[in-house]
Amino acid sequence: MTRSLSDKLDFMIIGAQKSGTTALAHFLSRHSEIAIAEPKEAHVFDNLDRLDLSESELDAHYAAYFRHAPEKPCRGEATPIYLFLPNGPQLIARYNSQIKLIVLLRDPVARAISHYRMSRSIGRETLPLLAALAAEQRRLDADTDPLDQQAAFRHQSYRSRGYYTAQIERYLAFFPADQLLILSTETLREAHAETLDRVHSFLGVSPAAPPPADIIHAQPTLPSTAFRAARWLLRLAYRRERKRLHELLDSIDAPSD
Repeated sequence: MTRSLSDKLDFMIIGAQKSGTTALAHFLSRHSEIAIAEPKEAHVFDNLDRLDLSESELDAHYAAYFRHAPEKPCRGEATPIYLFLPNGPQLIARYNSQIKLIVLLRDPVARAISHYRMSRSIGRETLPLLAALAAEQRRLDADTDPLDQQAAFRHQSYRSRGYYTAQIERYLAFFPADQLLILSTETLREAHAETLDRVHSFLGVSPAAPPPADIIHAQPTLPSTAFRAARWLLRLAYRRERKRLHELLDSIDAPSD
């Protein structure tokens, strides 16, 4: 039975940016029961023009992203900034408190460097890598409107986006742990079939053969002394964060009494 296009989304891939969300969305779009928004990033909850939409207006807005696959019963979008967005959990919970959320986490050092390279390639960054990392907090503090399309919050939050623990904890304040599936980019690449099986089970769709894992981020090369120095500095910056994240993920996975 074909669902109404005005039905709520079933899931979102909420981040992290540069962690394989595009690849995962592509893999899921190949499933006969899963429709991914077209384009995949709907940018509903990080867009000031859409935050005041009524429930019916929001449903109609989302419906336009799924006209290409009206027969598929499981629908989702993938907007990576949602994980980093401070009020993202509250806004998404207000939209659909039952929605399932998929989080992909990449090694934060590799993620930060990949983010920097992307910003350079699209003209959002002019500073060398080490200078950009040094300027990051000052830039973020100077943002008058983090949701602006030009904001440092979007384009120059290289190190900040790698502090995953606080971002996940914000979602756990609004959603039970069993509505979050937290995966790693490395596992998606190295245990591709098993990881997609977990995602299919989480979404409640039929098992399916995985598409080839040929579009997942590899570790970046570090061609210069500056990049090697940045990698070393970032590893130091994330030393405590890695321990905190490990403890949080262990607590989520621990069986309840």
